Amino acid sequence: MYNKIEARLIQILRSAGKIFYPIHVGKINLLKLGNFAEIDMFVYVGCPFTQLPNNRDYMVPLITPFELECGFQDEWSGEYTTDYTTLLQNDLPEILKDENEQETYDKF
Repeated sequence: MYNKIEARLIQILRSAGKIFYPIHVGKINLLKLGNFAEIDMFVYVGCPFTQLPNNRDYMVPLITPFELECGFQDEWSGEYTTDYTTLLQNDLPEILKDENEQETYDKF
């Protein structure tokens, strides 16, 4: 399940032209994530029932895969889920374009 979510996130981020670094760690904490000063945001892929740490403790946002996808969509229905099965069944955000459109975008 986690591999499918990771693959989906990679597909979304590549399509959006974002630079990303998959980082696999055990239990996350301030010291572990603090070693990555060049990172603007962390997406937590783990047990959907685990509560995320308080974002105020971290220098950059720590979000869920659902929140990342919401950031790439034009509108939000107001529903929230941490269930990866539900997320995988949803359509990908509209940023995913065919290769010709992406090449045009890359030229600008």
